[in-house]
Amino acid sequence: MVFIWNSPFMNGSQYYSKIFKKKHKKPCDEETLVTLLAEIQVMNPETIINMSTLEKVKPLCKKVSENLEKIEELLSDCEPPHQPDLYLQLVKGVEILYRKLCTDSPFRNQFQEHFSCLHKFRNEFEKCNGPPDWMENSDPEVICAEYKRIANCYYEVAGNNCGQEAAEVMRELVVSIINSILTVKCDINEIGGNPEDDLEQAAGPDKTKKKKKKPLPKLKGRKGNTASSRANTIFFHLVHTIVLHKFILYLFNYNCYI
Repeated sequence: MVFIWNSPFMNGSQYYSKIFKKKHKKPCDEETLVTLLAEIQVMNPETIINMSTLEKVKPLCKKVSENLEKIEELLSDCEPPHQPDLYLQLVKGVEILYRKLCTDSPFRNQFQEHFSCLHKFRNEFEKCNGPPDWMENSDPEVICAEYKRIANCYYEVAGNNCGQEAAEVMRELVVSIINSILTVKCDINEIGGNPEDDLEQAAGPDKTKKKKKKPLPKLKGRKGNTASSRANTIFFHLVHTIVLHKFILYLFNYNCYI
């Protein structure tokens, strides 16, 4: 009986408290998680997407990897909320960014091919940002309409300045990241349509106006044939030189005659 009484199972509350601590972790500190996300300037899905255009893939991946390690360490010692949490959803978006750009994948190679151009127009992508807290709206239709507007914006900025292939690459990245963050499902297959139509429909039938969908605008800086333009320029200078030469000879002969 003495042996049984001195066993851990009969030795007061200390042993049970240890078991309780192992099974039930303390709630995660949201402020610490926010601080870690702020280290890489993540506040919404758009800031995660824009990270891809700010610096080259290798230094970006190093920064994101270090940040995710800190977040993983934090979450391993606490209990995440059971309900969808904005900041934990943003962490999922950062993880998708890492998987797409920092692992050996065909997408990474495609993205790197267009990075120089996308980086050049990084400030234009910042104009695609949605309103504050757009994904926390209580109306799923409003969320999906804004999602489509944002996706269209990234697609068109990339297409206008870097070409169709770059637009498709950016579209894949945008959709992958935002889909991992949102808790509602949105059908955004028609990227390249007019997002204002969806915003008006989400606002209600009284404000809905029928508009034609606009295609992806034509690329800038590709008007005419470059080789032909150069040939015309050379020909113009040649003719100009011949005429000028004849005019000088005419003046010379005229002076000699006088």
